[in-house]
Amino acid sequence: MAGKLVTIAQFDQSSDAHIARSALEAANIPVTLNNEESSTLFGQGTNVLSAIRLVVREEDEAAAVRVLDATFGSEEPVTEEELAAQAVAAEPEDGVPQSAPPEPPDEAEQPLSERDEYARRAWLAVFFGFAMPILWFYAVYLFFNAAFGDGPISDRSKKKLFVASSPVFLFVFVVMIPFVLLYLLFSIGFLWGLFG
Repeated sequence: MAGKLVTIAQFDQSSDAHIARSALEAANIPVTLNNEESSTLFGQGTNVLSAIRLVVREEDEAAAVRVLDATFGSEEPVTEEELAAQAVAAEPEDGVPQSAPPEPPDEAEQPLSERDEYARRAWLAVFFGFAMPILWFYAVYLFFNAAFGDGPISDRSKKKLFVASSPVFLFVFVVMIPFVLLYLLFSIGFLWGLFG
């Protein structure tokens, strides 16, 4: 690819970038994708690090943009009238059953609040902590966030928090506090022997 290269598009999805590259290659426009590996490594959350750039020669830029517009369509907003016309045009023929409108979600399907999520994870951390005791440190953190955090907490999460509280308090008073006290005693004894 001789000449100056320009970026004509950026994609968050690898599949969209490959569709665009295939369309440009079908139109005999040399093209390359930059940053594809970083996209896979960093994921889709950080656009600066993960955007896949579509790069062509400067002299092919106008033709490439036309091909991409034909492939992906324009980004002009659709008006209410156009949407209504499309809906009327898409009316099902007679005899074709229409799908039922979606029912409103139940209370159980409502998204969990932050405190509910902490309570759920604390309960799971306590449960799995019996197999992997290191998780109990995490369970203590989650328990205190769920118990004293901001926002509402559901009755179901209160029950999970109550179930998680006994093992958490047992862990705090039997393991963590004696460990900290022994650490302090050994540290004081070491310092006393060192400087005493």
